[in-house]
Amino acid sequence: MFVGDFERSVDANGRLTLPSIFRDKLDDTACYLTRDLRGCLLITPRADFDEQSRVIIDKVNRGELPITAKPAMGGMTMVINVDRQGRFTIDEANRKHAGIRNGSSVRMIGALNTIEMWRESRYTVIEGEKAPDQRARQWDDSDDSDGEA
Repeated sequence: MFVGDFERSVDANGRLTLPSIFRDKLDDTACYLTRDLRGCLLITPRADFDEQSRVIIDKVNRGELPITAKPAMGGMTMVINVDRQGRFTIDEANRKHAGIRNGSSVRMIGALNTIEMWRESRYTVIEGEKAPDQRARQWDDSDDSDGEA
């Protein structure tokens, strides 16, 4: 499982380095990079992606999803190879999709079975949408009706 929140920089060649805690969770050096409709990129280990793909294929075969679901998923995804230092290259089309520029900062968020990669400004917006403006609960512990002194 991928957990944690990390900031990384994209180098001049479009490469990004995975945090070691994420790298240790990948079964091999090849995994899948998918353009997420929310405007970020996802890294999915091979086994998890294969399982997700089988679910989509089965649903298409049963008529629960349109036939276009298969090329939609396949067309938004590419195989990436992670080198020994944990680096991989994000191609220009995927960087453009996520609004990521060479030399910029990227948030890498553990999302249990995937890793989300966000442009910092987009992540700030998403975080604001997840947590509505809510004040911390104010407890009134002034009465002693529960019998404690």
